[in-house]
Amino acid sequence: MRSKEILKRLGDWFRAKLSPLSYLHFLIGFLSCVAVYYAVLGRYDTDEIEGFHTAWKISVGEKIYEDFFQHHHPLFYYVLVPIIKLVGEQLLALYVTEAFAFMVFVAITVISFLLARRIYDVKTALLSTVLLLSSPFFIKKGTEIRPDILQTLFGLLSFYMLTIYIMDVSKRKSYLTGSAVFLSLAFLSLQKSIFLIFLIGLVSLYLLWKRLIGKKDFLLYWSVFMVLPVVYLIYLLTLGEFGNYFDFNWLVNIKLMQRFSLFRYFPYAPVLFLLFLLGSFLNLGKIHRLVVFTGAGLLVSMFFSLLPSTHWILLAAP
Repeated sequence: MRSKEILKRLGDWFRAKLSPLSYLHFLIGFLSCVAVYYAVLGRYDTDEIEGFHTAWKISVGEKIYEDFFQHHHPLFYYVLVPIIKLVGEQLLALYVTEAFAFMVFVAITVISFLLARRIYDVKTALLSTVLLLSSPFFIKKGTEIRPDILQTLFGLLSFYMLTIYIMDVSKRKSYLTGSAVFLSLAFLSLQKSIFLIFLIGLVSLYLLWKRLIGKKDFLLYWSVFMVLPVVYLIYLLTLGEFGNYFDFNWLVNIKLMQRFSLFRYFPYAPVLFLLFLLGSFLNLGKIHRLVVFTGAGLLVSMFFSLLPSTHWILLAAP
């Protein structure tokens, strides 16, 4: 009886001292520990080894698309090159690269929290972070060494800054140009970002139609976005590598998408989550509808790949 009384008093004390937000903080801390555990002790995916190997090849002077096959955009691999050169050709380089991937995962989680706080409030942002970190596929794929994580980080930063611009009364150009730059970096990280670019294109046209963005700002956004891809295009043309780039990054991947089957994705597609998004779209304000529209569009984009994999949902998850 005495032990039950002590437990009851402890429970009453915790209920009196801890607020609902404290429980959310505790859950985020616990789920973060789970993410660390998986990142340290989880198995390597074959894509991780392939990505690390690509970065190593570049670090020893080989040219991507010319000296070896790669069917993804190059920015992620070039980001890894300094790590390999600094650490050296040893197993430690792989571990440091894994630590870098986890740092990107943390940044994605933080930006997701900031986006939710900007649109809703702190409590909703904390709850959304708990839901995000409680997703096994997000922890698994979000901590892996793959270009998807850099695409997700840059894509989120782009959308976050665009959201700030829309909600900011002063309409500062720095948010708009920052969003455009991060969107172009997302594209250079992975070509799958064309789905996000398409959706943001529709959002920007809607903002122009509703006069929430001026014509000059609209042109500024897409002009800034085009700078880095055009520079990279000129670089490829100068070196005579555009043909290989186009064949490997686009034609090869298009061949993988010649057959379309929605039913292949039922084990992976969060159908109930899609229905929730559609329901939310009917009941929210303008800025919320834009967020829901973009998230739902990114989830639908996963149906355009013949190879069902959970990392396709990584960008839509936050």
